This record gives sequence, structure tokens and C-alpha cells, in this order.
Amino acid sequence: MTRSDAKNVGEWSEVFALGQLLSKGGADSADETLGRIQNSFVRTSAVKIPGGDNGTDLIYFSAGGNVRIQVDGSDTAVVSSSDLASKSKALFEKLVANPSGRAFRSTEGEALLRALRKSSVATSSTSRHDLLVKFGDSRSSSRWTPLSIKSKLGGQPTLLNASGSTNFLFEIKSSSGSSSVPRFGQSLKTDMRSLFGQGKVIQYQGMDSSQFEANLRKIDPKLPSLLGKCLLETTKHRKSSFDFIVPSTFAGDRRTHETNTKTIKKFLGYVARGLTPSAKWDGRSDDFGGILYVVPEGDVLLFTARNVNALEDYLFNNLKFEYGSRDRHEFGTPFARDGRVFVKLNLQIRFT
Repeated sequence: MTRSDAKNVGEWSEVFALGQLLSKGGADSADETLGRIQNSFVRTSAVKIPGGDNGTDLIYFSAGGNVRIQVDGSDTAVVSSSDLASKSKALFEKLVANPSGRAFRSTEGEALLRALRKSSVATSSTSRHDLLVKFGDSRSSSRWTPLSIKSKLGGQPTLLNASGSTNFLFEIKSSSGSSSVPRFGQSLKTDMRSLFGQGKVIQYQGMDSSQFEANLRKIDPKLPSLLGKCLLETTKHRKSSFDFIVPSTFAGDRRTHETNTKTIKKFLGYVARGLTPSAKWDGRSDDFGGILYVVPEGDVLLFTARNVNALEDYLFNNLKFEYGSRDRHEFGTPFARDGRVFVKLNLQIRFT
């Protein structure tokens, strides 16, 4: 193997997830704690990786204890489910033995890739999903459902990466009407708390990315403002988990709190299933399929439309607000514009 064959735990987890899903011909559904729901097995008759290797489409058909592999419409190989199961197990044991975030080589991973007729871990760079699957048997299923692969192995990954598109704009208002621009140091939270201590009023004004804002409004017209208020709330506390910040932000009215919490949970579910700041979304919920989760027990579990509420609850209880780099994404420094004073806060979301 070459140096380019070294992959991190998350990348090798994607190979394991594919091998495990195919070897079993499906997966059990997950509950809100990422536990297995008994008697919930969901069968998959076909799995597709569009443009996976050199632009070719790979399709795997599971039936009769074997997996038939098709490349661009032509059958190329048949591999036994038991062989995929043993190779997947060997790779999983390798992953457990390498919990660090560093990339590493894996003869077990390479063996599984060869069995799957894949030359690399990566999927098409133009696809926002890792897999397309057909649920049910070959006679009853004709619709491809997109799946994203997530993993509980290794470090705590981000759900939403910071960028300039995830900046939120706030106006700093002074009771005296002063338009002087505050000077911030290295600690954004400390400086923001200082503004509150001075009696400044800080109000949400909008987002840097009109595309991201438009996507959020398709979930709920109030969602950009709700997230902005939550971001502002994070500056007041050391804790930043969603299950702490959201209740703290909307503590006044129980009904409003419940409604806003549901909206934010729905947002997290959409992000987990493929919603991004930069890609235009037409608001169709079926644009985003489900998630195939690699769990520490050495298996994969499914979140689909059937248990999307469980997914949203799981995410809400296991994610936190973060900021990206202030210099790179240009936020966290007050500035004046048209006689008014503003500051930007940044949204990044990470698993706890």
C-alpha cells in the first residue's frame, strides 16, 4: 500500500458500513439513544454508489446469501455474504484498535475494498450522500433512497462545518445612542458578556449567506432568527450543548419553547441527512433519505423516514454549538456600517 492508502477512522468506517450492510442484506432501525430497536430489521435489495470509482456506477444486489456486483450495468462479480461479513468484522476490529484521529493503513480495509470491487474509499465529490439503497425485496422496491454514513467510532465529528456561509449578523445597540465600535480581544465570549454587562442590546439582523438563509426558511420562516438567538445565548454560558442552550434561549413561554425546539430538531435532522449551506434546496423533504450509523457494538443501524423523530431526538441530545476560526471566517470583530455597529457570530455544530 502507498501513503495515499492511509485513511482515518471515519473514512474506514464508511467501508465497514457498506460491507456490513451488504453482508446482512439490510440493518436494524435505531432509537433516540442510538440503540437497536428489536424486530425492526429493514431489508435492502440493492445498494448503489453513483460515480464511485472513476465516474462509474457500482450497484450491489443482495439475494440468496450472495451479493452480485454490477459496474455501469454489467455484472462483474459475485461475492458471498459470509465472506463480506468476515472481512467487515476484521476491519471493525482494526478500527477499534486505532481510535486516534490519525490516518492509518489497513490491510483488512483493502481486502474488503477488493471484495467490493472498489478502488477507493471516496464516493463521488458531486454527491451529498454516500449511498443509494432500495428497501424491501427486488419486486416491491423501485425507488432509490439516499443514505449518509455516520460513525460513533473515533473522535467527535462535526455535523455542520463552519464557513463564511454560517455567519449570523447582529446589531449592537447602546441606550445612549453611541455608535462607537467596541474593541474585542481573544475571548469572544468574554467580550460579548462585557457588552451585556454594559447594558448593550444585541439583536439578530440576518445571515451572510442568502442561500443558507433561504434553505432554513423552507424548514420554518422563523428558523434563521431562532438559530441566531441560540447563537447569541451561547455567548452567555460555558455549556453549549443544544439540550442546554435551546431551553435557556426560549425559557419564557412553554408552548413557544416546545414549538421552537421541534423546529430546531427538524433542522438538525435535515443537516444530518444532507442539507448544506451552499446547495440550493427546493424544500422537498424526500430529497434527504436517511442515515446508516456505525455503532461501537460492531454493527450498523438505520435512521429512515420511519424513525426520523428518533434521529432528531438523538441529535438534539448529542450535539453542541461551536465557532469556527475567527480569522478564516471573518466573524467576532465588531464593525461600523452606515452609522450602526454590528458583530457576526459563527455556527458550527459538533457531536459531544
